[in-house]
Amino acid sequence: MNDSDGKVHEDGSLVGIGYLMKRLGRSRTRCFQLTKRPTFPKPAGETGLGRIWRKADLDTWIDVHRPRDLQQRAEGNFPDLR
Repeated sequence: MNDSDGKVHEDGSLVGIGYLMKRLGRSRTRCFQLTKRPTFPKPAGETGLGRIWRKADLDTWIDVHRPRDLQQRAEGNFPDLR
């Protein structure tokens, strides 16, 4: 498992901060800021490389709280970090 690069855990259910970075097209710093929001899913655990989350929880959170990021990423537009 290499969560820092956004790769999925062996069973496909757990991901690290790299997954969030790739999905949103945002920097590591910005993604760590997002993880501090009260609405952000609780980590499923922690490895030597950092916290890990259930992929489904992150996907749901992104769909609800960051749909504009997904749209802009799909269009190839990467806005300034917010």
